[in-house]
Amino acid sequence: MKYFGISGHDNDSHLLDENHVQRCPICKQIQNKHEAGIKSAISFKIKKKKYDFSTTYDGFLIGSEKIRNLYISNNWRGIDFHGLPKSNGFFLLIPQPNFVIKFADDIRPVNFIETCNTCGLAKEVIGLFPIYIKESITNMNESIFYHTDLAFGAYDEKSHFFIISDTICNLLETNKISIVKEEVNKFISSF
Repeated sequence: MKYFGISGHDNDSHLLDENHVQRCPICKQIQNKHEAGIKSAISFKIKKKKYDFSTTYDGFLIGSEKIRNLYISNNWRGIDFHGLPKSNGFFLLIPQPNFVIKFADDIRPVNFIETCNTCGLAKEVIGLFPIYIKESITNMNESIFYHTDLAFGAYDEKSHFFIISDTICNLLETNKISIVKEEVNKFISSF
């Protein structure tokens, strides 16, 4: 079994409405990203609808009805779907908190640039590729959308990286759903 880190194609959109964002008073990093995203989804209108799986400039994943139907019919787990009323047939995809995979930052060094002493968040988190995780492949369930414990990127665009099995990946591709993927080829047994 192989696993892949996936992301979506750029959809030329920003999801976050600043009225829903809580920021650290010192570094201005977002403190409530998922909650703000869910609240912002009500007024969000996706600019580029040609992709079934896409990413906003501020690091949110958007999925189509086609993905949601596959997710439900295959009993996959790991994502909460939040409807986008102004973008009919599309959903905000939020990772479920109980399906976290720890990134092996002891194997693949991660740079935390300008970490705030007040909130503990870094302005930039760099070092995702190549993907190393601290979970044994035998402990992973092939029907779960896992996500990294670290959010990678810079400033407001930071996001967790979804990790899926080749079973899910193949079904997405068989159904002509285009994704951006990077193989997770190093598994570090957890102790």
